[in-house]
Amino acid sequence: RRMPQEPCQLCQERVLPAASEAGAGRPAAPHREGPSRSSEAKSAAHREPLRVHCGHWFHADCLDPYMTTPPFDKACPGCQKPIYHPRWTSNKKLLEKRWAHEEAKKREVGEVADFLGI
Repeated sequence: RRMPQEPCQLCQERVLPAASEAGAGRPAAPHREGPSRSSEAKSAAHREPLRVHCGHWFHADCLDPYMTTPPFDKACPGCQKPIYHPRWTSNKKLLEKRWAHEEAKKREVGEVADFLGI
């Protein structure tokens, strides 16, 4: 059976491996041309493919920062429809609150590290 060849809408790399690239049950790296393929292939070999409500595909590690950083009313780059997926809430106020909490935590850790000279 043939797998879809659609790229991730954010990084434009193939989301699902081609049948010829997927060997012996191992996940294959996304297709990419050029000399940096081997180093990027190792880091991208375990990207989880996700299909959102509009039908477009993304890598989970591409979509997570896209959905969890401001602005929180981003649309699918492929069709401009709102992105819905059970992994991320569509409640903008909750997303803003979580993001603000994480940013405050980063600032506090930075301030403590500066104070302690670490």
